[in-house]
Amino acid sequence: MVLNWPGVIKPGMVYRNPVSSLDLFPTVSAAAGINLPNKLKLDGVDLMPYLSGSSTTMPHETLFWSNGPNKAVRLGNWKLIIVGEHKLLFDLKNDIGETKNLVKQYPEMVQKLENSLNQWQEQMKPPAWPSKPNRRKVNVDGVLYELNI
Repeated sequence: MVLNWPGVIKPGMVYRNPVSSLDLFPTVSAAAGINLPNKLKLDGVDLMPYLSGSSTTMPHETLFWSNGPNKAVRLGNWKLIIVGEHKLLFDLKNDIGETKNLVKQYPEMVQKLENSLNQWQEQMKPPAWPSKPNRRKVNVDGVLYELNI
């Protein structure tokens, strides 16, 4: 993601913590002086405190995605993707390209992330529109997967 806001965001700044496109709405709303109602539950957050350095914590402890039969969760350097019946676990610190599935090596992490994902999904309303596959094919451990996330 690239943001440009002269006089507000320092030129050339690189922010390395994970953020989501869902952060854009609360960030732009705050920048425009719009106070969103507290009862409005959003997955995104206003990124300006993080980009300005006034907040040194991470904007998200955990990030979640869901698209049709595919879903994913990221916690720290770990990312679990569930594609239909298949589970893919990646250590993004050592495998940013998501090429080495670690499901068999870390079953406890798979269970922890899957439990977190299930708890999140229980809070979600049904999708307002069906998902559309983007036909992106990814080779993981010799198996070709179509990801919609």
